[in-house]
Amino acid sequence: MLQFKFNGLLHRISNPDPHQTLYEWIREQSSAKGTHRMCGEGGCGACVVAIRTHSQIEQRLCTKAVNSCLFPLMAAEGCHVITTEGIGNSRLGFHVTQERLADSNGIQCGFCSPGFVMSAYSLLAENPRPSKQTTEDNFIGHLCRCTGYRPILDAWKSFSDTSEGVIDVEDCQKLPCLNDKAEYLPSVASVCTRNSVWYNPATVDECLHLMSKHGYASVRLVAGNTGTGVYKDLPRPFSYVSLQFVSELHFIEDDISGGLTVGSAVTLNQLKSALETSKGGKEKFKQLARHIEMIAGVPVRNRATWAGGLVLANKWGFTSDVLIIMLAAGAHLVIRDETGCQTCDLESFLQLDVSKKIIISMTIPYEKTGERYCSFKIMPRHGNSLAHVNAAFNWIPSETKSSCSAGEDFPLTSEINLFYGGLSKHPFRPKRTESYLKGKCFLRTEVFKNSLACLEEEISDQPGSAFKKRLALSLFYKFYLFVLRDKVSSKRLLSASQSIPRPISHGSEYDKFEEHPSKFPLTKPMPNVSAKLQASGGAEYVDDIPAYPNEVHGAFIISTQANATIKKLDFSNVLSQPGVLRVVTKDDIPSNGVNNWRWDPWAPEPVFADGEVGYAGQPLALVIADTQSRADWAARKAQVLYESKGKPILTIDEAIEKNELFCNVPDVEFGEGNPEEVLGASECILEGEVRAGEQRAFYMETQRSLAIPVEDGLDVYCSTQSPTTCQKAAAKVLGLKNNSINVFVRRLGGGFGGKDYYASFMAAASALAAHVMERPVRIVLDLESDMQIFGGRPSSLLRYRVGFTREGRLTCVLQTVYLDSGITRNGNVGYMYWAFDNAYFCPYWRVKRFACKTNTPSNTTIRGPSYVDGTYFMECIIETVANYLGKSSDEIRPLNFYKKGQMTPANLPVTYCSIEKIWKDLAQSSDYKKRKIEVQNFNEQNRWKKRGLSAVPLKYGIAIYPGWRFSVHVAVYAEDGSIAITTGGIEMGQGLHIKVMQVAASTLGLEDVSLIKIKPTSVMTAPNNSSTSASLGSEINCAAVLDCCRQLNQKLEVVREKLGRDATWPEIAKEALKMDIDLSAKAWAGRSGDTIFCYFVYGAACTEVEIDVLTGEREILRTDIIQDCGQSMNPYIDVGQVRGAFVMGLGYWLLEDIKRDPETGQLLTKNTWGYHPPGPKDIPVDFRVEFLRDAPNPLGVLGSKATGEPSICMSCSAVFAIAQALSSARAEVEESRVISLHGPVTVERVQELASVKTEQLFI
Repeated sequence: MLQFKFNGLLHRISNPDPHQTLYEWIREQSSAKGTHRMCGEGGCGACVVAIRTHSQIEQRLCTKAVNSCLFPLMAAEGCHVITTEGIGNSRLGFHVTQERLADSNGIQCGFCSPGFVMSAYSLLAENPRPSKQTTEDNFIGHLCRCTGYRPILDAWKSFSDTSEGVIDVEDCQKLPCLNDKAEYLPSVASVCTRNSVWYNPATVDECLHLMSKHGYASVRLVAGNTGTGVYKDLPRPFSYVSLQFVSELHFIEDDISGGLTVGSAVTLNQLKSALETSKGGKEKFKQLARHIEMIAGVPVRNRATWAGGLVLANKWGFTSDVLIIMLAAGAHLVIRDETGCQTCDLESFLQLDVSKKIIISMTIPYEKTGERYCSFKIMPRHGNSLAHVNAAFNWIPSETKSSCSAGEDFPLTSEINLFYGGLSKHPFRPKRTESYLKGKCFLRTEVFKNSLACLEEEISDQPGSAFKKRLALSLFYKFYLFVLRDKVSSKRLLSASQSIPRPISHGSEYDKFEEHPSKFPLTKPMPNVSAKLQASGGAEYVDDIPAYPNEVHGAFIISTQANATIKKLDFSNVLSQPGVLRVVTKDDIPSNGVNNWRWDPWAPEPVFADGEVGYAGQPLALVIADTQSRADWAARKAQVLYESKGKPILTIDEAIEKNELFCNVPDVEFGEGNPEEVLGASECILEGEVRAGEQRAFYMETQRSLAIPVEDGLDVYCSTQSPTTCQKAAAKVLGLKNNSINVFVRRLGGGFGGKDYYASFMAAASALAAHVMERPVRIVLDLESDMQIFGGRPSSLLRYRVGFTREGRLTCVLQTVYLDSGITRNGNVGYMYWAFDNAYFCPYWRVKRFACKTNTPSNTTIRGPSYVDGTYFMECIIETVANYLGKSSDEIRPLNFYKKGQMTPANLPVTYCSIEKIWKDLAQSSDYKKRKIEVQNFNEQNRWKKRGLSAVPLKYGIAIYPGWRFSVHVAVYAEDGSIAITTGGIEMGQGLHIKVMQVAASTLGLEDVSLIKIKPTSVMTAPNNSSTSASLGSEINCAAVLDCCRQLNQKLEVVREKLGRDATWPEIAKEALKMDIDLSAKAWAGRSGDTIFCYFVYGAACTEVEIDVLTGEREILRTDIIQDCGQSMNPYIDVGQVRGAFVMGLGYWLLEDIKRDPETGQLLTKNTWGYHPPGPKDIPVDFRVEFLRDAPNPLGVLGSKATGEPSICMSCSAVFAIAQALSSARAEVEESRVISLHGPVTVERVQELASVKTEQLFI
């Protein structure tokens, strides 16, 4: 029997499943729904819980954050498992961590919040007053797509040892657990089920016996189990042998034979702490500890063992950081099998068959006199990602010094270790280079040049990419300078040996916005209304809805080949998996239904592929099983035979070449005359092209839907931005009337446009499955399926010609834009109608727009659709003009700004324009001129680190398109005056609900929002409503609730006259009912007639960036944003939206690279290992947001402006800052300037454009 405590209660499980994870068990408990799953890899932090247990290493009770999705349920033996519900809730009171996160405005969609809370809780349980640096480091491994991280980090730093008003958190340390003593023994030695067995041996001898008894191939040794997050498709073993209670493997011994010795069950964080506190480690051990901190995140390192990483490297070629850094450090292992113990170095270990062996320990030698050790990890982002290349180097001097005049004060090389990871499957050691350097003096120029040439020759034989090979040479150069230190020939080289330092981030203290107390609760800064519920697990998302009787689960079988014909679909292996009930296919669609979930006129899109497959990831069928994990597992077992129809078209260029274009949208023309004649008459003419990449929405809550057969049809609970289109899709597929499909939505765990029309597919598929199975069906997509089935922001290509005067004024802009629409056409291309001019007036425009058909998923309208790339494209044109004229773009931009009274190319009048004021205010508040000089000085003083500073303006059009409508219903309850509101708009973190409440309270004359609650949206209360998207949801729903409340005020005027103006709201409500007054109102708001409700949002952003020329790494040092938000209804919400959108844009431009297999079309960047949205340390170190003062919007609701999308467009300021830094680097070797960059500007792209060649390296 397995026993452990869960949120204070003892649980005894008589027949546990050894395959089950702790997360899966937690989700079965109706009382605990705050623990969420997004990636299932330990890469997002949504599933983090606290484990309180006795540490054999530290000999005390410890509370550690762990990823429950990787934590085996069986490993909970004797522990106390604590989730966010266990530390605080709405009934018993919220915990200080939950309150602090909510009150700091650190919660938007809230899906990630419980994970953050439990990491903070675990940190504070161990260290009630952590330093700010420790606090910031603690949350690597957590992702948040909404907030931009700034308020989250501020919340946790408020507990730091330098903060005022720290609240006592002793309660974090008072939770009991079962194994509170060192001698605790597990309650069960083994658990056996039909399919597997779990053992808890106490000694290494028992482990070896069990391995031999069950056959080595069918046994898995389990310590941290974090490797299952990397290798998810490995066959499930029959026997699990846990190392949890093998005390021989849980030890750390310092000063043993001149080194630090650690047992193989020691975790990475325990090893890090031991290295930091060791007696003999000095700088070498500190460097090892710093590198370990770059591995994964804290919750993973709390479980992952150093030995596990070595085994993964041995068996599957995993790029292990531990392996690389310990190879260079000279560590050796003790390994044991049934014949006894052996000692070996790590290189020898890689050649061993470890299936019959157990690693016992590792010894790391102490630092020798004069030894210089350093390591590097070049990653796509700051932390929590695999390395492009990792490397570790160690230099040990001899007692003999060089006799040459050049190096007489520098010792010769006695020993040297050079190791690289990432160049090939196994670590690479350039032995010829090592051999050459032994006995040589590093200070001699010829030694450096010869060693570099030797290394370059050795690296050329490795299979790694050209980028990785360049990195390898650069890292060796960094190491060489690190050894020389102040002996280098120029101070300009000194900064090159280290990575760019990242200070503790900040910025919220500089935020500036207006409050109007006389209008409160309107304009009052307030967090999201559900924030504390979201932090404590009390907020319900789709998968939190309690399981229905007889409920089953679904997972999609998806194609692995694009542009192919299906020759055979074999489900026999699927149906043989445990728990599988059925496979639903296209043949199960009713005869009066259709295999097409698209409701719009663009193109049909099947629920399941019908004979032909357009793209890799296209759904072929749906597996139905008794649990979600079993359905997911079985779905990967289908056998599909394809016949290729030719190499898939995967890029815009391939589509153009093969003329695979959807019908082009009509050209946009503005101005008089023939475009070619106008262009030809310009004083100066230039042409060029720019590209922008793809981006996934990467919402923390993946797509999910629950369908339940009911007497009048089907109830569908779907994570959607558009309930109406979900209703249409499900009804269409099943051949039912729309009134047979009842769609309900309470909230989303993020949307960003990705849950606009794609959610309709989920609704249709779950409804079909429920219809076929005649029972409730729940589908919760795993991240990899979500990433492969659905597209995102399309890649784009601009080809342009521009005419301008010698002064720099635009005279003619001709653009041809291509968007990758995917397998079907979508609406993105239409948005270019608004986006291509940005903040600049030109008397003549022409834009040709084309949608390209490719063998990729249909793309969709992600946050700021076409505005993001359209704004960047126009800024690239401005940069090109400035470069041609030999002027600064800072001079050209304001020369072309729109002015009041001018017309845009969309024939919209500029009735109000604040761009010039914002531009001047930003220059002043950001110290732009002064910092420009500082950047120039920095670049002159540093050869291999460069900075750039760039500012960009913004004009973002807000419009209501045909058919955009929302309905709102307000009900007042006469008994106590409480109010319920339901809206057609969907809350997904943007603050729609709290703004609606503020407008209602303010309009009805209430002092606060405490009497108001928002009810779930349904197609009954809000029929025929639009999608909540394009930044308009909050605004239009506020307009509708304003209408409702004005109706109520008009009805209640007679009551107020009767009772007097001093009557309270509850008194008014009661009297109104007595007077037979209907205390409800409904309103329908949106587009009126042919008039597009339109205004512009103006803004500007200034960003400073530092790059490492040798590696391509970058640090965003500071960003200042000024945005015209009108009169903000809620400054907290709007600042959060501005920050979150900007950081999402940084991800788009700098990090989020999409890669596919060129032959099959399969998505390679389908998980957190390959796709990299920004993490907590990818945001600007200094991040400031300011709203334009005294700027109410006459065309907005109550003077407000939309904030959800505009600032994402200003994130390209970082790209132009990088371009400036690159230009400075290239100027060092007389290379041409970098004017515009193709997105995304990844580490690889920056390093390539830095144009570093080996002959440029010197000492």
